[in-house]
Amino acid sequence: MKMWLKTVLCSALAAAAVMLSGCGDNSITGMVSKDGTALNCGDQNAHVMAMEGPDVKVQFSNSTLIWQDNAMYFLSKQNELLKFTIKDKKLVTGENNGVIAQNVRALSGTDGKRLYFKTKDQALKYIEDGKEYETGFKDYGWFVPAEDGKHGVVWFNSGQIYIVGVDNGKVSPAKEPLVPDPPFSGATWCAIKDNTIYTDGREKGADRKFENITQMDLEGKVLNTYGPYKESALYYAVTKDYLCIYSRGEDGVRVYRLRDGSFVGSLTKNDIKMKGGAYGIYALEKNTIALVTDYEGLHLCLIALS
Repeated sequence: MKMWLKTVLCSALAAAAVMLSGCGDNSITGMVSKDGTALNCGDQNAHVMAMEGPDVKVQFSNSTLIWQDNAMYFLSKQNELLKFTIKDKKLVTGENNGVIAQNVRALSGTDGKRLYFKTKDQALKYIEDGKEYETGFKDYGWFVPAEDGKHGVVWFNSGQIYIVGVDNGKVSPAKEPLVPDPPFSGATWCAIKDNTIYTDGREKGADRKFENITQMDLEGKVLNTYGPYKESALYYAVTKDYLCIYSRGEDGVRVYRLRDGSFVGSLTKNDIKMKGGAYGIYALEKNTIALVTDYEGLHLCLIALS
């Protein structure tokens, strides 16, 4: 079971074939215009491509955005689940101003096929092919897509990581956690790449004001830690070679090299056109990340780490 746990980060753009040029009509590149900005990130170079947001008056909640099947899903402050699609190189809403579900408390990730969300009464539901379905149980975790196409997911719940199977909409959590006694608690996020777990779990007994990113193998052995970070380390992306972290208490996005855990450098808020903060960070193809920021309106920045 563990061998197929090679996943991209939660909210991953697994279905998008993303490159910085020549990607075809259905790629994310069709949404952006290159401004030529070159960023200095340690001994690496980063190139940013940015785009104005959709011309839609929506108050977004400070919750995770999800990208799936070339569409962007967001939660509004009115607890509405919104869907943006691409048309004429712009993000636009469809019918009903993009609202596809109401009374939504939080987004819960994607298994690569279905979009999961939690209602105000804690019920877990999902959307598939534009229709809303019940799963039949309560949700307190996050879904991460598996790379093998089986729509298996990892269930992350109160510091524990579980294997989950999804069959015809029925979700079956494993009875035993993947790591029986994890070295952390209070975790809310998990990514698994190349049989390595990355999580924002706080070391047991640690000060709640500071958080670390913990890297460990599938048996629970800690390989490395990143941080600590003031406040919460909100968003993460695990690319081919890098771990990228956005934290509200830090200046922009920190970049670490996966092979040795070394700090590469930072992409500052000025570099990536961010004023109010970030709504999400996503790993794309190879070493490209997408960052959704608040800069006089919603922006989508593509950042290529060379």
